Amino acid sequence: MPIFIVIALLISTVYTILMFYFYMGWRKSTFSHVKTAFGYKVSVIMAVRNEAENLPSLLYTLSCQNIEKSDYEIIVIDDNSSDHTPDIILEYQKTYPDLQLIYHRQNKHQKGKKAALQTALSIANHPIIMQIDGDCIPSQDWIAIGRSYFAEAKVQMVLGAVNISPYDKFGERFQALELLSLIGSGVGAMAQGKPLMSNGSNLAFRHSVLSDLPKGFYQTGQASGDDMFLMMNIAKTFGKDAIVYVKDPLHTVLTPPEKSWKALWQQRLRWVSKSGSYRDAFVLFVSFIVFFQNLLLLALVPFWFIWPIYGIWWLSIVLLKALSDFVLLRDVCRFYKQSALLKYYPLIFLMYPFFIVGTAIFGQFLQFDWKGRKY
Repeated sequence: MPIFIVIALLISTVYTILMFYFYMGWRKSTFSHVKTAFGYKVSVIMAVRNEAENLPSLLYTLSCQNIEKSDYEIIVIDDNSSDHTPDIILEYQKTYPDLQLIYHRQNKHQKGKKAALQTALSIANHPIIMQIDGDCIPSQDWIAIGRSYFAEAKVQMVLGAVNISPYDKFGERFQALELLSLIGSGVGAMAQGKPLMSNGSNLAFRHSVLSDLPKGFYQTGQASGDDMFLMMNIAKTFGKDAIVYVKDPLHTVLTPPEKSWKALWQQRLRWVSKSGSYRDAFVLFVSFIVFFQNLLLLALVPFWFIWPIYGIWWLSIVLLKALSDFVLLRDVCRFYKQSALLKYYPLIFLMYPFFIVGTAIFGQFLQFDWKGRKY
């Protein structure tokens, strides 16, 4: 048997064990619908740029949270928007005078999401920080559920899920199914005591942790990654038990899909660009295994034509990955009542290796566009 096949089988075996590990973690994690009258006050922060289309829905939902308005403030930092974002925020301040809505516009020398978040944190008045993006929609219980986890003294960070909605076109369903798979892996890993994924559209942490984290933990040289760098540094400083991942549909926020394949490509290049600065051993291990497993599926296609006798091994590797991915994804889709997406799984499964290998490679050196800026 050629050494290439041996290596391929070894990587596929490790990948399958990893997915089973995530699956067992997902099953072990509990649906913990917690909503107590726990009294920490909350600062909701968001960095926005050109979100005039999305902000009205977000601000309305935040104004209707099922807690006292005196228990939270909303801090919106405008990253030099060129649309009507400032007008919308100022109008909401007038319309909802009882809502603690704080608006700050960055100057022209302060650019980027991380700079805006740092400004928000310097303004925030409350002990719990909850972060959301300007294009997201939370439930009316989002703050109540999120802050309740901090009743446990050891908890320093609370992670939440993000779902795509609405989705009509195939490309939008592709994004929805991919994000569900990431949720499953993230929840499963966290239940096993291994923080793996954090999404800046839905996270919370104690304001006090910032004084204990290393200087420059946000990695401001990277355009994105505030969520991942924060999670990894909290895990390193306070221990992995200090982080929880909320498995609760009412704590999940909704975000619209990218509107085109080109926009999706740009988004994924941005996501990948930060990976070169990761230092967490488990995050790096999972990243490498997932990359090489998908690379193998592509590399073994010409190998099959050169040595048809080994085609059965290639087919075995494909089926093994398809099954291990599907078992976890099926449970996640059922939990979020999105099982209808599973009928697209076979086609997406065949497409995904091209997509993930391409973004993983090109994301290391290609520039990308984000909010009208080139990085």
